[in-house]
Amino acid sequence: MKLASVIVATSLLTAPAFAVDNRFIAADDRIETRLCLSAATAPLVRWTGNLAHSGFDYRTVGRHLLCNGEPLAVFSARYNDDRRIAQRIGRYSPVQVQQRVQITELSRGDSPIEVRGKRL
Repeated sequence: MKLASVIVATSLLTAPAFAVDNRFIAADDRIETRLCLSAATAPLVRWTGNLAHSGFDYRTVGRHLLCNGEPLAVFSARYNDDRRIAQRIGRYSPVQVQQRVQITELSRGDSPIEVRGKRL
């Protein structure tokens, strides 16, 4: 019970107060698409759990997963205010992706975003 309280408290502390909600629509029910959605919307604790349950690891998703045509680290940096997710994925990404994550600006919009994950 204490562990659950710590996890809930941690996820509440990491949620930014200034977040702008983007609406995401999954294009399909593939695991890659669900990982893209999770990287764009979930706090770090939930993202880590989703990754563990997917059967993939950071190296695989960092090098081989594209979300809407972008590397996962760039996609996460664009939409998720918890930058730690993009940083962790970026550690296992090619150098070009690591540089793109560092300069990605958060873009926000009111229209829904359709998300499609794809392995290279």
